[in-house]
Amino acid sequence: MDKFYFNICILNKILLLGEIKKFSYFLLKWQKNTCEIYFYPLK
Repeated sequence: MDKFYFNICILNKILLLGEIKKFSYFLLKWQKNTCEIYFYPLK
C-alpha cells in the first residue's frame, strides 16, 4: 500500500471521528491504494 494514501485514510478517519457518534458503528475498508469508510445508521 502506498504510504501517502495510507496517511490520507488515517487523516480522514480522524476528521470523521466527530461524526461517527451519529451512527451505530463504522467499518474502515481497505482496497488496494484506496480507503472507503462505510457508515451504518442505527436501526
